[in-house]
Amino acid sequence: MSEAPFHAQTKTEQILGFHYAYIGEQKVMPLTLDVAYYGNQHLQPHEVDQHSGLPATGDDLDLIRHKEPPPQRERPSAFRGTVPFPLSPCGDAGAALWAQEGGCVVEIQSYPGYDINQLLEGKVPNGRGGFRDPLHPLELESAIPGRVPLAYITRLGVVAVNSRGKPRVDWQ
Repeated sequence: MSEAPFHAQTKTEQILGFHYAYIGEQKVMPLTLDVAYYGNQHLQPHEVDQHSGLPATGDDLDLIRHKEPPPQRERPSAFRGTVPFPLSPCGDAGAALWAQEGGCVVEIQSYPGYDINQLLEGKVPNGRGGFRDPLHPLELESAIPGRVPLAYITRLGVVAVNSRGKPRVDWQ
């Protein structure tokens, strides 16, 4: 993976969600995530190089609509979901499960992100005039800007299945 092309051509100001997001009308700032893992069954490691990282995903900066998209979504989310591990010790959660066998897991370091559970606690409209927490809190999702420059990607792996049928990540 080469890092120079992206930084030479793009600044972080051009990456939607890099500096802020919204929860409804409220502007929120990101934290810097030490490490995050993204998994996608339709992504291969060579495509990450071709795009000089992960490509942008959309332009909607609202974290509620990212986490729980409405049925008739007008604009795609500017974010992609990540988790803090490639695969949990029990093998029941993690980016490798999102990627599935043959898919790609991306390790991302020192990138801005938004802790979905913390930020949306008690802020998701419940449809009855009140509010609730986000669905699926055990995912431990952090939303990161969809565009991830190659300079922040530290490892790529492909999900394989071991002899007992359990997923593993073969890092390249």
